[in-house]
Amino acid sequence: MDAGGTGRWAQALGFLGVILSLLFVGFEIKQSRDIAEAQVYAQRAELDVMIRAQYIPSDRIYDIQRRKAAGEKITDFELEKLLFAYGSSFIYWENNHFLYLQGLLGKEHWQASRQSMLQTFIEIPDFLAFWDGYSHEYRTSFRNEVDKVVQEANVKLENDARMEASKAL
Repeated sequence: MDAGGTGRWAQALGFLGVILSLLFVGFEIKQSRDIAEAQVYAQRAELDVMIRAQYIPSDRIYDIQRRKAAGEKITDFELEKLLFAYGSSFIYWENNHFLYLQGLLGKEHWQASRQSMLQTFIEIPDFLAFWDGYSHEYRTSFRNEVDKVVQEANVKLENDARMEASKAL
């Protein structure tokens, strides 16, 4: 091989090294930005939940939920408190979903959050009503995921109703 051929190979390898270095730097910048965005998102969710918790003691919410489920009349103000509390749950779940999509929350943890959401939809029908009224306030990817959970909850509730009906026969 002559000196010119060796020089071209060295130049090509050097060029390839520069390209790979730039790709690596780009990846590092994107990763740093994603982590910073996730931290801001998590802090926003934490702050929101903390503020809501200060305004609404959880024992008060459970009392309002219990009375509403028993068919007792609740005031408009109490209904607003319930909606405020329900919003905290959705903000928590949305934050977990965002972190999961960013690769910063494990699949097992996201699945546990998703299962918690499903159980809540099944046990507290008002959450379904809340979602119907406020889903537009959340990210599209989260809305799509919650809509799947709502479908699962509806299927479970329908199956449970059929089982109860068949027992009554």
